[in-house]
This record gives sequence, structure tokens and C-alpha cells, in this order.
Amino acid sequence: MLDDTSPPDNAALRAEMEQVQRELSGALESLLKEAGARLKPAERDEIVAEFKELDILLERLKSGLVWIAIFGRTTAGKSAVTNAIMGADVAKVGIQHDLTREATAFEKRPWKIVDVPGVMGNEVLEDLAVTEAKRALGHVFVIEAEPFAPEIKLFDAVHAATPDTQKIVLFNKWDMYEGRIPAADVAMVKAKVFEKMRKYVASDEDIVFGSALRYDPASDMMVRQELPQLMDRLYAGAGTLGQVINVIDPANRASELLAGISGKVAAVRTKVARKVVFAYGLASVAGGAVPLDTLTVQPGLFASEVFVLSRIFGKTMRAADVKGTAKELLKTCGILFAAEFAAITAADVASTVASVFVPFLAPIFGIADAALLSWYRYRRAVIFGEVAMEYVKRDFSWGGEEPRAIIAECKARAQKHYARFEKASDAFGAAGAAGRRA
Repeated sequence: MLDDTSPPDNAALRAEMEQVQRELSGALESLLKEAGARLKPAERDEIVAEFKELDILLERLKSGLVWIAIFGRTTAGKSAVTNAIMGADVAKVGIQHDLTREATAFEKRPWKIVDVPGVMGNEVLEDLAVTEAKRALGHVFVIEAEPFAPEIKLFDAVHAATPDTQKIVLFNKWDMYEGRIPAADVAMVKAKVFEKMRKYVASDEDIVFGSALRYDPASDMMVRQELPQLMDRLYAGAGTLGQVINVIDPANRASELLAGISGKVAAVRTKVARKVVFAYGLASVAGGAVPLDTLTVQPGLFASEVFVLSRIFGKTMRAADVKGTAKELLKTCGILFAAEFAAITAADVASTVASVFVPFLAPIFGIADAALLSWYRYRRAVIFGEVAMEYVKRDFSWGGEEPRAIIAECKARAQKHYARFEKASDAFGAAGAAGRRA
């Protein structure tokens, strides 16, 4: 059972959270200003939604409460589990009260428990579950038997959306098994539970068994029970779940919290940056009329890309330094990865010479090699974008590391994150084939 004592004053932590909120607001404004025009409406809405969720999370952290979201079937006894955690009958129990489609919150310091309706028959209310999952600091997955498709679908959705949020699995109504069926069958049930639920938790210790309600013959009623195993795991995970309970080591707790929030903001910035890099990749194909110019005289497209990326990551860059930085990055990439940069420069030069000095050769060159050339321009641009992102994040330096290794990692990330590589290649190839048939 939890006590009613309020946590110590968290004024310093609240002040830090408010500062992070201000920085978050500024980051969003900067992102939308610099990249908004390059994003589709749906992508823009997605970014705004992610920042809003971070702001909601910060508000909850400022409260000094540990927010826990409980997920499971309508019959699993989530309301009873809520009561057991609270040590009071605050949530109505019984199937007639378990058909809500809204999340219901109950507070008893230091915890705030949110009962999330997730599975109703075979219907999975995934959107609501995922929304609450992202706002919570910890999750409890409640089951009452070996979980099957609807529950697994819900738990998978929650875990996929919040893989780093600590989760505890509670097998509720365990009294219906232990001592009621043969020990071999009990062991089999446990084995199945661990097999299916282990992927959601950090360790097997986070899968616990208990009963939130038991039948009392004397009163002919179901009576609330304590759940010591669950409570032990909640308290053991308080440093991860809450991060706001100012106990033992408050300075370190706040540091961990700020690092976590900063990481989430950085992830959003990176997501926006990659959308912008993809757009520049397409622009490099469309703007191929002066390929020699872009690499050797004035790397305008790449300079623009570097500038926008610097703003997305909240870095200040003087206009006078932008072109020089782009040229230096292109030069470094070309020296270290000639196959990706120098070789295509030769093709671009050939294209330029053909179109400028021998006009009648340009159509022939375009039919034969336009698709391949477009593909290499696109690929080069997104690799350069990843390199520029890394350079900007390292405060416009290689951070004392070997550029070759960093650029190699950027190339690998480009191949991983720009899944449209193959689709773009197919599209360019189809365009080239159509040109040749014509």
C-alpha cells in the first residue's frame, strides 16, 4: 500500500522542466520556420504532435507524480489492480463497469494510475492506448490467462510506440491457478506467459503473479488484496519510471530526466532533418542543369542544405561560413569516398561538356544515361545530407575523430534510413527505359 505523504518540494526540478519547455517551444518554432515549407501537411502535423506529447510529459513530470498506465483486456481486472496499488477502492470493479472507452486517472501520491481501455472483445483501441502510453512514465500489462492475439496486438502496439518506457507484466487472478490445478499445469502456464511476455520487459523479474481481488466467504464479497510483488517492482523501478521523486539523489535524478528529454527532442530534430535531406536529394536530381557548377564553382544547393540543417539542430551559423563549410564537406567526401563523389563528378562534367560544347550530343547522352546519373545525384545528396547532419551536431567539427570513419557511418545510415533509395532507383530506371524506347 502506498502512503499519503507528499514528495519533497520539487521547485528546482519544476524550474528546470519549465526551462526545457521554453527550449522545446523555441525548437519547434525554429523547425517549422526552417523546414515547414519543405514538409507535407501530414508530416508537419506529425512533428507538432510529437512536440505536444513531449510538452504533456514535462507537465506531468512537474507534478512530482509517477504516471503509470495500465493496459489489458476488459476482463483482466485492471480496475481491481488500480485499487490494489492505491490501497483504496477508487475504481469501480465488475464487468458492468469495465466497458469504458476513455482513460480514467486515479491519484495517490507518489503515483497517478491511468486505467486505459485497450481490448474490448476482439476490438483493440490502439490509438487511445498508444496516446496514453507515450504520456506515461511506466506501464503495467495486466493479463489473466495466456495472452492471445487481441492482447498481444495491443501490447505490441504500445511497446513499439514506447520501447524505452519501463514495463511490468502482472498475471492477475493467480489464485485461480496456484493450488487449484496440478503443479505441472501451473508451470506450463508460467512458461507460456514468460515465452509471450518476456519481449516487453527488461528482465524476468518484471513479470509477476498475484490476485488483486479474492473471494471472502464470510462476507460473501470479493475483497481487495495487496500486490507486494507488483509494488516491489514499481518501487524498484521508481528511478526509471518517475524520475521526479526527489529522494536520495535528486540532482542525479534531474540530470537523467533532462538527458532523456533532450534525447527525445534530438530524435524529433533528426526526423525532420531527414525529411529535408530527402527533399534536397530530389532537388539535386531536378536541378541537374549545372552539375559542374554545383560541385566546383558554387555549391549552392549543398550550401543551402547545410544552412537549413544547422537551423533545424538549433545551431548558429554565419552566412559567410555556409558555402565554405559545404565546399569543405564535399571536398572531404570526395577525397575519402571517390567512388561516391569524385566518380559522379566526372559523369557530371561529361554531361556538362556534352550539353554546352556539343549540343547535338545532349539528347543521346540523356537517353542513355539520364536515369543512372539522376540516381547517383540523388544518392550522393542524401549521403552528403547525413554527413552534414553529423558535422552540424558535432558543432561544425569532426569532434577529434577520423573523418573517414564518421563518413562511412553516415553512408551506412543513409542506406538504412532512406528506404526510398530502391524506389527512387526503380523510378529513375523506368524513366531511362522510357527514354530509350522513345
